[in-house]
Amino acid sequence: MAGAGKEWRQQPDGQLDDYDTPPIGAPIGRGVSLTKMTQWCVWCLHSFPRLPHQPKLFVRLIDDYSSVKQFYPHAPNMDGVRRVASALDFPAERRREVAGIWREQNTAFGAGAATAGNLEKLERGAVAVVSGQQVGLFSGPAYAIYKALTAIQLAEELSDAGIPAVPIFWMATEITTSTKCAMSPGLMQAS
Repeated sequence: MAGAGKEWRQQPDGQLDDYDTPPIGAPIGRGVSLTKMTQWCVWCLHSFPRLPHQPKLFVRLIDDYSSVKQFYPHAPNMDGVRRVASALDFPAERRREVAGIWREQNTAFGAGAATAGNLEKLERGAVAVVSGQQVGLFSGPAYAIYKALTAIQLAEELSDAGIPAVPIFWMATEITTSTKCAMSPGLMQAS
């Protein structure tokens, strides 16, 4: 199978070759497959078991969902996500209230038309794909950006599958950047 311009080889133990990525739609784990999620995400999932100190439960979730399914509401694939998303039922009054608060906040922050459109979709019943991260100095670790991009991608995939969805990225702001700077030696010292 070709993936990202390379050959995808599955090892005898079922793991992916270290340097290759599977093609979109390729199976991961035992019978679990993803649709158009980016190929590197699939490679990353298969890389976890090779990293030291990974929790056994997490590795089994990725490699053998059936053996741990009693601990998780759905398989780690888009079919499971679609099934759960299509069954969500959030009260309309609460939706309007949440969307109204977010509309006020985002207007104050100068958000654009796409944000306003997503808030309207949320009010009309779209599911929210939520991710977030504590605010970090100089935008924080790269995975914060990956989390936001993943929420956007998942919302698009659900919408493409006929389940209206919007991405939501929250920022935990309990610790301010200035507090972090003050705790970072050398960053706040006068020159």
